[in-house]
Amino acid sequence: MAIVSIKEGYTGVEAGGSVSREGVKRTATRVYTVVTDATSRGLWTFPITDGTLIIPAAGTAHPDDGDLYSGVPIVVAKGPAYFEVRVPYETEYEDPLAAAAELSWDDAERQVQYDTDLDGTPVANTLGEPFDPPRTKPVSDPVLIIERNQAAFDPDDKLLFQDTVCAEVFHGAAIGRAKMGKIKARSVAAETPYWRVRYEITFRMKTPTGVPDAKAWWTQLLNQGVKYLDGDGNLQLSPNGELLLLAADGTKTTAAAPHWLYFRDYPDQSWAALGL
Repeated sequence: MAIVSIKEGYTGVEAGGSVSREGVKRTATRVYTVVTDATSRGLWTFPITDGTLIIPAAGTAHPDDGDLYSGVPIVVAKGPAYFEVRVPYETEYEDPLAAAAELSWDDAERQVQYDTDLDGTPVANTLGEPFDPPRTKPVSDPVLIIERNQAAFDPDDKLLFQDTVCAEVFHGAAIGRAKMGKIKARSVAAETPYWRVRYEITFRMKTPTGVPDAKAWWTQLLNQGVKYLDGDGNLQLSPNGELLLLAADGTKTTAAAPHWLYFRDYPDQSWAALGL
């Protein structure tokens, strides 16, 4: 059998992959059209060539990807002297630990107390008194979800890192803005066993005016009460027991100059060991 011409089809090139217990495998297929002389017949023995193009034998590396190797070519007759030849390629199963981490974003909604509106107007009545209960509004915090394959997982990492505030700049957020939430892990039985681990990090970027980055995850409460100190330092009760805004020294202040109290809820922790 004589080969007259070989052409590689542009639209016939295919690629894909598969995932199994052994890991990840990439695949590809090259498709050729072959014209032979109509007067001769014979067995197909690869590689074959028309003098320009070569259809490879099994076990040949792909010209554009040295990790892909050809399988046995498949020949389909399309006419007396016209054939389609499909050459499948595939990799060995790739190391799952070499796979890049997957990142996705979500949101977590919370209610926050605030003292001024977007125009800077104090949230108070016409006498400058705060509302009871204080006004709140919903705020959405961005949540980063990181999923990756790890060779090992230590359950103690959940105790060490969950509910901690990052002590470093993290994904561009200042120190104190990122907090570790849930850490989930599951083992994967493969030729080389590994762990699939998921990290949830919430960024608290929206805080009341004047709240420093380092205190973004601290509880912030307006300094207010029914007792106050007068100008002589004597303890007084507010009329009718209404709430009054207090300055840092315990004297009365106005909604135009509120004083916030901060309470530390979460420990600071370096996340460098996680390599996120």
